[in-house]
Parts: sequence; structure tokens; C-alpha cells
Amino acid sequence: MPVDQLIRTTKVTEEDRRQMTKHSEKMERPIVPARKELKTFQEIKEAMLVACKIMDYFGLVQGFGHVSSRLPNTSNILVTPKKAIGLAKEEELVIVDVNGRKVEGSATPLGEIAMHLGIYQKRPDVGAICRFHSEMASVFGVLNRSVKVVHVLGYVLGPEVRVLSCPDNRHTPETTEEMGKLISDSYGIIFRGNGAATFGTNIIDACVRAMLLEESARIQYKASLLGEPTYLSIAEMNRRNEVYWDMPDYDVYWRAWEYYRSKVG
Repeated sequence: MPVDQLIRTTKVTEEDRRQMTKHSEKMERPIVPARKELKTFQEIKEAMLVACKIMDYFGLVQGFGHVSSRLPNTSNILVTPKKAIGLAKEEELVIVDVNGRKVEGSATPLGEIAMHLGIYQKRPDVGAICRFHSEMASVFGVLNRSVKVVHVLGYVLGPEVRVLSCPDNRHTPETTEEMGKLISDSYGIIFRGNGAATFGTNIIDACVRAMLLEESARIQYKASLLGEPTYLSIAEMNRRNEVYWDMPDYDVYWRAWEYYRSKVG
């Protein structure tokens, strides 16, 4: 398929937008979460630094990106410093409150704190966020087109990862409201011209979802070059979700996390 034809076929129409906001088809049960818990402050800090290294090693970030996590038994949030996350050190991690004010730490916290706080506000179930600028997710942002479920593992992102039309992540209340609608049934969001973010119960599934979003975007893009992709239906996603719920001793996120972690030492 010629590139100009691909661009035409990926343009989001008003009907597409109406369909995206209808959410008429929903998952029957919540998407299975990470079963590995991060219970202590030290475990969260260590996982945050590993996630930074994973996203750096696999090319999801090149200098710009960040990670945040709620802290147990407090309303505070741990965030990466305002620097390339592949270079972040434990002593540079910063604690901020729900208003983004620094509570503890000597470094300057990440610059897009309003975006993180907006996601936490709209999704109380979210415990951690990974922010990155991967190539293929960014391509879909430029096209203003959602990334949908093209393979079974991709379902953990939700039925589709939508694009926020505003590329400015300093986030006004109006932008946060729009973002809240787009992430109501998914664990990721793409920012037009400004990368993407994924989230989860903790840093482990948030980071794994970042990797899966980029993989899904790449598969969907390549399939579109050959024809119209066949996406997983809600029924197929529900069946896959039930498989994982019925395997209480199996953690799909931990399996992937262990592999990614092995690559960064």
C-alpha cells in the first residue's frame, strides 16, 4: 500500500471519534493486574530504576521520559528527576505530594508532573505511570490514530489506546478532563506529537505495558502496509482475560519483566 494511501486510511474521522467515545463494548472483568506486589519504599525505588533502564535499553526513551509511582500508606508520589532517566540514580528520586510540591529529595522533579497527577486523579486504580517517546507509538500520535489490540498480549492495554489531540502536557483542567475520557477503559494514552504513557497497578505492569504498546503499534503499522489489520474482538479479549484470571499463580507481567530486567543487569 502506498504511503499516501496508508495515511488516508489511518486518518481519524468524526465517526471514528464518536465510536471511541461510545465505549459500547466493554471488558466483562477488569484486566488482570500484576500479581507481583511492590510493598516497600525500597522495592518501589529499585523497580523505578530498573524500569528507567529497560525503557532506555529498548529505545523507548532517548533522554526524555519519566516514571512515577504512588507510595503505600501515603498520598505522596515518587518521581524520577528532571534528567535522562537512563542516567537516574536512587539518590535523585523525588517525593512529591498530590499537588506536585516537593516533599523530599534534592533533585528537580520531572517537568510533566501535571500529566501524572491528572492520570492518578482520573484513575484511582492506577499505581504507577511510565512516560516515553517511542518511535511507533509516536507515529500513531502524528496520524491521530488509536493503537488497537492486534495480538493477544496487547489486550492488557485495553481495547484501544487513544490519542490526546493536545500535545502540551502541562495540562489544564480541561485537558485533564479530556484525557480522563480517553483512558477510562485503557492503560495507555498517546499524545499527538509528544510520545505516550502507560500505567498499571505498579511499576512492573506499567513498564511492561509500555513495551507492549510499542510492539502493538509496530505490528499494526506493518500490517497496515499490506492490508487492513484484523483486530481482536472484545469477546476474544474477554476470553484471554479469563485465561489469566484462572491462573492465579501465573503473572504475565512478571514473566516479561524478568526478561527485560535481565538485559539491563
